[in-house]
Amino acid sequence: MVRSIPFIERRRFARHPATGFACAVGHPRDRGDATLATLNLCDLSGGGLSADTACRLPLSGSVTVMLPPDAASCLPAHSRVGRVIRCQPTGNQFRVAVAFDEPPMAAG
Repeated sequence: MVRSIPFIERRRFARHPATGFACAVGHPRDRGDATLATLNLCDLSGGGLSADTACRLPLSGSVTVMLPPDAASCLPAHSRVGRVIRCQPTGNQFRVAVAFDEPPMAAG
């Protein structure tokens, strides 16, 4: 008999397809040079993002992401701090996932 274990969704925020670019600054743990990367956004949520980039970002490394303004939701340009939770090669680029350290501020 085959038993299946139900999948439990760990996401707290809905993902939304995203287009456009963001800028990321990877903060080195050892006094080395910071990594500056252009991110081609794939999806975005209140808890993080996924994007394609030409640069390898260090796994578990701290990163500051500067997001462009979003006219649809009236959000100004802003930055979020997080950590790289995935960086996988995809052809000549890398697919990165960033989990933001703090949840988004509530509107109000």
